[in-house]
Amino acid sequence: MYLGSQEMRTVLERDNGTIQKNLKKLTFYYGASDLWCPVQYYEDIKKDFPSGDIRLCKKGIQHAFVTSLTSSREMAAMIRDWLKDDLAEM
Repeated sequence: MYLGSQEMRTVLERDNGTIQKNLKKLTFYYGASDLWCPVQYYEDIKKDFPSGDIRLCKKGIQHAFVTSLTSSREMAAMIRDWLKDDLAEM
C-alpha cells in the first residue's frame, strides 16, 4: 500500500522524452484486464510510439504475476524468448 501511494504521488505523467530516447531498448507489456493500468494506457502509448515494442497481453496474466508460481514462470519464459529473439537479430 505504501509503495502504491508513493508512486501515485510521485509519478504524475509519462516521461515521453526518456521513452523516445530509449525506445529501441524498451518493451512495454500491458495487461488486458489490469485495474492498475487500463487498456487505454496501452492504446495511448501505442499511438504515441508506433515503432515501439508495445504489447498487450493475450494470455490473461494478472498484474501480480510475481506472486503466482504459474504466471511468474510464464512471464520469465516469455521474457527469455524476447531476449533470445533480440540476440538473434544482432
